[in-house]
Amino acid sequence: MNIRFSHGLLAAVALIGVTSGCNRAPQKTYSSLYLAAHAGDLAAVKKMVESGADINESGPKKMTPLMAGLVSQNQSLVDYLLEKGAKTDSVDERGWNIVHFAASNNNVKMLKLLDSKGMDLNTLTVQDNASAYQLAKSYNQEDAAKWLKDKGVDTTMRTLTGPSRSGGI
Repeated sequence: MNIRFSHGLLAAVALIGVTSGCNRAPQKTYSSLYLAAHAGDLAAVKKMVESGADINESGPKKMTPLMAGLVSQNQSLVDYLLEKGAKTDSVDERGWNIVHFAASNNNVKMLKLLDSKGMDLNTLTVQDNASAYQLAKSYNQEDAAKWLKDKGVDTTMRTLTGPSRSGGI
């Protein structure tokens, strides 16, 4: 059965974890902090972090609250998590890191920040051997793709078996 929650309900569920003293979710579920970050609820995220929630805890797909914050498109939330020490080198089960999430969500501001911190913009995902540029192109995130190309990243389009053509799509 598929159940869809509104962002408000996700944030309410996430806050239950804080008010009940649960900062850590069982291994098979997402943490309250992750759910609030995914919902883009900065107030709930702040409350949980201030209550001692593990800012770098990953869920069942190895996604972190920082990755969820990028998906939520809430730049203030992402900035807050980074200020509080969120790791930028974590990878999810597909081998996506924060550069891949920023590119696939058209977050040029985050790409610039990660570049300034020395993050490798050419890193490839483990599962599908895709670059941040390739992900930006495949998700039609033209601003991110253009910025990455202008930065001089490798624009080789890859397949599961390796490079297939050069110069982008």
